Amino acid sequence: MPANVLPLYPEAGAARPLAGLYLEQRLHELGSARSPFVYGSFVSSLDGRIALTEPDGADVLEGLASPNDFRLVQELHAQADCLITNAGYLRALAQGSLGNMLQVCAPELLEWREQSGLAPQPAIAIASHSLDFPLRASRA
Repeated sequence: MPANVLPLYPEAGAARPLAGLYLEQRLHELGSARSPFVYGSFVSSLDGRIALTEPDGADVLEGLASPNDFRLVQELHAQADCLITNAGYLRALAQGSLGNMLQVCAPELLEWREQSGLAPQPAIAIASHSLDFPLRASRA
């Protein structure tokens, strides 16, 4: 059964499908080269942690993993011209302690990007003081 959400803000409304919820916002149309529209996406649990993977491969916060949350993050990423991350994320990705969230992966979102005139994937900008990060994730 498809996931639905119940809007509560700015006003309560009837349940609606989760898929396409953020795409309807058309964020990619709100900015221009001269005046970019910048938005942020931060994922964390109530205690402020993010879902990490233990060295043995087990998820630290396995009970909090949600395909619905991931879908919404992917819809935000699908609308972006550029995703900004940090060197710590790339180091953790190479070590296998974080999943790759920097690629739009759902086929329908890739198609949406193409139909919207966007590049196949958002560009990636890396904020780093030292430039000490791997350029390619290690393969275990």
